[in-house]
Amino acid sequence: MLHIGLLAIKFISFNANIKVEGTTMNSMSNVRGRKVLDEALRVVAGR
Repeated sequence: MLHIGLLAIKFISFNANIKVEGTTMNSMSNVRGRKVLDEALRVVAGR
């Protein structure tokens, strides 16, 4: 259980970095990062 929580935190911080890069570089990156984050949250909620 704790392991899943740590993975989720790592995943969210990783996607936050993608989001920041998206705003500075390209809005497409931002959209992709958001999709990945939504998918991750869906998977975590599914467990």
